[in-house]
Amino acid sequence: MMNPDKQFYLRELSRDLKIPYSMLYKEEKTLVSLGILSEEKRGNVTFVYVNKKVPYFPELKSLITKTVGLGDVVKTALLGLKGIRFALIFGSFARGEESVSSDVDLLIIGNLDEEKILKAVSQAEVEVAREINYILWSEQEFKKRIRSRNHLLVEIASNPITMLIGEGDDFRRATKL
Repeated sequence: MMNPDKQFYLRELSRDLKIPYSMLYKEEKTLVSLGILSEEKRGNVTFVYVNKKVPYFPELKSLITKTVGLGDVVKTALLGLKGIRFALIFGSFARGEESVSSDVDLLIIGNLDEEKILKAVSQAEVEVAREINYILWSEQEFKKRIRSRNHLLVEIASNPITMLIGEGDDFRRATKL
């Protein structure tokens, strides 16, 4: 799900994930029958990839991102920092429209030291092998942007987001959108 445009060779996945091939093969067939994965045969080799056309792809991707994927890595990196009210992923990742080269857009709202954020985000970038572009707004700056109906804030609040810290409902209520 982290690289939905990438195709995987089953034996390669078996090696990388350290899962017996027979077990992985059975799971792959189940996921194909559910429409979550698609497969493509090239000669004797079967490649599998995420089926982005399935209607529930955005929700499934959001769930995986929050629990075991990119979102979990970023969230873990930020959890040790005090003063974060909201942290959320927005943009192409939250919409499920990212490509192999997409960066991650991260909004952090709270009163904290930007150097600590930079260190945490840099560590997460290495782990997920993606560039993470973050925006840090203090509580005061956030309130000011709400009052002025800031274009970027309106855009973020009006589109899908993946909440990492804080509640999505609280964020939307705070932005009054």
